[in-house]
Amino acid sequence: SAGQEVVVQVDVTNTGKRAGEEVAQLYLSTGEITPAVAMPVKQLRGFSKVMIQPGETRTVSFTLGADEFYVFDPETVGYRVPTGSYTDHVGGASDKLPLSVDFENV
Repeated sequence: SAGQEVVVQVDVTNTGKRAGEEVAQLYLSTGEITPAVAMPVKQLRGFSKVMIQPGETRTVSFTLGADEFYVFDPETVGYRVPTGSYTDHVGGASDKLPLSVDFENV
């Protein structure tokens, strides 16, 4: 529902032979939303830098609260959480986001 937290979790695995760091990045995209406000194609909404040992898998969690969804509605001259379709994208770079999940905000 509009205003509820959205929790996104992703497993990050080090498949290499050396310890390393990864920065998991979460981007939010909108589909059709009401009010129909022009939005960027993808909006950075979180990132987490994790140190991972060889062969280790770490779970990274992101929580999106209502503040992450608010837009200014010119009709009501106030802020609100739009209803409609959204997509969360996760990856190591803004141009490499291999994981995504669609959801509706009603």
